[in-house]
Amino acid sequence: MENRLHWVRNVILREDECRVRHPVVAQTLARLRNAAINQVLARIK
Repeated sequence: MENRLHWVRNVILREDECRVRHPVVAQTLARLRNAAINQVLARIK
């Protein structure tokens, strides 16, 4: 599961390409990405 989540975050959401450096903004974007992943997974199940 962890590898698939890592793949989704990096390939689909392009997390590694994110150039945000401000800690608060980076944390907010991570939370939004997690929420998006959770929404998609909830609709699939």
